[in-house]
Amino acid sequence: MSIITPLLRKRPNSKELVMESYRCSNYSKCVRLFSDVNRDNKMWALVRGRRGHWNLSYLEIHLHSVKNIEGTGWDHGKGGKGTTQVIE
Repeated sequence: MSIITPLLRKRPNSKELVMESYRCSNYSKCVRLFSDVNRDNKMWALVRGRRGHWNLSYLEIHLHSVKNIEGTGWDHGKGGKGTTQVIE
């Protein structure tokens, strides 16, 4: 099963926001979250090994705090559906 990770970024020198989606087969191995950004700096992400439009081998997301993460709904059809909750 592939897991899709959306990422919203701002285009350089523009106010336009762009949604990018990445797919990986094992979320715990290809997506890593860090709460290591000072309040005075912008949060950022690093994408490595992007293959084609969807697949990636590694994504780092650097945040101010775990409070920047929000839970969301998910639906895997017959595999079940639910809502992800953030646990601090």
